[in-house]
Amino acid sequence: MKETVDTNNSLLFDNRIWWTIDDLCEVTGLAKQTVYNKVSNGEIPHRKLWGKLYFIPDEIINMIEKGE
Repeated sequence: MKETVDTNNSLLFDNRIWWTIDDLCEVTGLAKQTVYNKVSNGEIPHRKLWGKLYFIPDEIINMIEKGE
């Protein structure tokens, strides 16, 4: 995956407005099971559609910047 930076200095991959769990794992270095656990505990903002998890990059980046 290609890393790019948008005009708002937000980290994006392939200029997508959402990430899959694989994208999130690549960005954060977390294992999939860790992400699933954090989602289950309400620690990571996410969306679920048709049984798949999606993550909004700006929400994740803001969470990381705040140290949450």
